[in-house]
Amino acid sequence: MLESIVVYSFTALILYQLALPYLNPNCSRKFWTADMIWSVIVFAFIAGARYKVGVDYIGYLNSYNEILSGEELYRDDFEIGFLLISRLLAILDAHFFFFFALWASVQIGFVYSAMKDSRYIIPYLALCIMLGPYFLTWMNGIRQTVVACAFVWAVRFIKEQRLKPYLLFIALAYTIHHSALILLPFYLLGRKKEVSDTTAKNLIILFICIFLGSTPTWISSLSFLGPLLDTVGFDRYGGVFDAMNEGVTKLVRFDWGPTKIAALLLEILIIIYYPKMRKQFQQTKIDMFFLLFFIGICWYYLVMNTVHQMIRPTEYFTIFRLPMTAYLLYYLKKVIRREDIFLFACILCFSYIAITIYKGYINPVDSYSTVLYHFFFEKV
Repeated sequence: MLESIVVYSFTALILYQLALPYLNPNCSRKFWTADMIWSVIVFAFIAGARYKVGVDYIGYLNSYNEILSGEELYRDDFEIGFLLISRLLAILDAHFFFFFALWASVQIGFVYSAMKDSRYIIPYLALCIMLGPYFLTWMNGIRQTVVACAFVWAVRFIKEQRLKPYLLFIALAYTIHHSALILLPFYLLGRKKEVSDTTAKNLIILFICIFLGSTPTWISSLSFLGPLLDTVGFDRYGGVFDAMNEGVTKLVRFDWGPTKIAALLLEILIIIYYPKMRKQFQQTKIDMFFLLFFIGICWYYLVMNTVHQMIRPTEYFTIFRLPMTAYLLYYLKKVIRREDIFLFACILCFSYIAITIYKGYINPVDSYSTVLYHFFFEKV
């Protein structure tokens, strides 16, 4: 437990310190300075040196070891891009540390690059990544979360309505995780010139989604989606959808624990302050970030009591809570100087890692055990 607290906290502090020079909105230094490069290296080191952190860790480790030893892969559904990069590392006889570190550097590299036009929020972004749910999420479904991080960067193409670069992004992302195709129709969001900033309306929509998601009987009205998903090549999801409608699949139970309540309160704060933040950060992508964030949380709460296959795609959109939280913290601290609300928002965001570590310590089984940090050289 102590090791986990030290690793997560000190990594957050190091990333924060490295990003501090960007806190000044008038900073004219180039973006990829030595500090920024070191931020990527530090994050990649912590991700690469971990052992059994993340539910999917052992699966990815075994797959890479199979590639490294030239064995036939137990899984035959890895995408071509992911396989090519993995095989290149294997040709170089790279230790699995470099396998995990490489993907982590891609994740944080894309997210940081997406903030070039608002680099002053990166210090808060760094704290959110390590002390919020993002690091642990990124260490799980690595392929999908790599695409999700790249999507944060690719939002520029939606906002600027640059179709060809966006299609190229989708094509490359598809080679890492096939579910990237889900992102294709969201290009049309860029045609929406005005994003709703009516706080009351947004909160009402959110609470309706939470209410409907608490007993998702509405799922039965979407029985047509199973055959449709089969037709377009997503038979894996189509089969799950059919089984769920037929009552064969056991549904996930959503529990309102302290981390879930804290996340909801933080989302409400973002919605409340968004209209003012939008005016403050006019020259950024905050309008698109907020729209995708809002879609993500509404979608998540609608399907929170269904199955993992319906919940996983929401990660492409709930990731936008990360930049929106960083904008919120910067706005509260530096713009309106509301120390009380800033502290409250910090508690909501940063208490996640402490609570999760404590859960893993008192109940070190299943997914809880993969929260606790261990270096690979302690275990291997």
